[in-house]
Amino acid sequence: MNRLKFDRAFIEFFTVGSILLTLSVSFDYKFDAISSTVNRALILVLACTLIFVTGKIKIKISVFIGYLLVFIASIVFNDVGLFRALTAYIGLCVPWLFFLTYSPSFELKRKIPFMIALLPLVSVFFGLLFQLFGISSVFRAEYTGVSRLQGANIPAHFSFLAYVAFLSSLFLWISKAKYAFFFIILNLLLLSLALTRGPMLLAAIASLYVFFVFRLYLNRKVITLVLMAFPFILLGSFFIVERVMMRSTAIGSDGSVLEVNTSGRLEAWHTYFELAKKKPFFGYGVGTSTEVRELGYTNFGVPHNEYLRFFYEYGLIGGFVLFIFISWAFLKGSKSMPYINRKLYYLFLTLFVLYAIFDNVLITYQFLIPFLLLMLSLRSRSNE
Repeated sequence: MNRLKFDRAFIEFFTVGSILLTLSVSFDYKFDAISSTVNRALILVLACTLIFVTGKIKIKISVFIGYLLVFIASIVFNDVGLFRALTAYIGLCVPWLFFLTYSPSFELKRKIPFMIALLPLVSVFFGLLFQLFGISSVFRAEYTGVSRLQGANIPAHFSFLAYVAFLSSLFLWISKAKYAFFFIILNLLLLSLALTRGPMLLAAIASLYVFFVFRLYLNRKVITLVLMAFPFILLGSFFIVERVMMRSTAIGSDGSVLEVNTSGRLEAWHTYFELAKKKPFFGYGVGTSTEVRELGYTNFGVPHNEYLRFFYEYGLIGGFVLFIFISWAFLKGSKSMPYINRKLYYLFLTLFVLYAIFDNVLITYQFLIPFLLLMLSLRSRSNE
């Protein structure tokens, strides 16, 4: 019996660790689209293994029903092929397998935040190996003249990992876990070196909120460490802000600001919005937002705005229905959580809603899978 319990614990740890490990590499950008498809198929297999072999099953189908409805609408009201719609439906549902059907063991629920907090460091490690073998560089030089840390991912994906790892580090800090402050500084540094403006701003908001709202739960030693580190953080921020400004503005020869650089988001938002207005009720169908670039409308394969993607793919009706199902999945049962967990849970959820304004957080595995595992860990600990 003990042997069986050990095997299940090992399988659970190994499977979750393997899934998170695959996220530390952006296969479709470092290799090819086929390797990315294989990677996603592997995640699906590992997720099913995790759920059924460990016997930790709890069926909540809200999001799956929401995606099923927009899948059916894509077939009925649009010309989306069955195979394309089905693969998109499966791809969208896979990350939610963790949050809606999996219940982590007592041992693993304590390890998940640590595993997430290590993800950016793992990506940097693989990035160094890739650089050694001439596959790619750890840093990516942009046309703005700024070099961004990307590890074994691309800068945007690496920022996803570093941002969720930073949130996980805050959770560990509030939980008074060992080395939590080290993880906070490390992931804040890695996130800053990636120079992705959105998550950097949200990380700053999260830091201020956690420090002022939870300061009574932190011991004096922790607060002293924060105050001691503040001058170094301030000095480092000048270095980071200078490079953020280089990314954010185009400077003329006379030193004047020519334009604000949004990395093409304003152009993409305008294009997707104008196209979405032509099919306002049920949209173009699940998974069709990637076709916009293929058709030559824009250089962006996704709109970098989750609400705009909902409008384009699912329309006002489908998008609203799916939004309700996703909100229900997050909020159901959250009021029964302990005070600290509930406050952090709502904070992370609010930041998630804000992040969705300028990136596609529901279709990028590098963000959604670790984020859902973190939220699952927060909810699971309420049962201890």
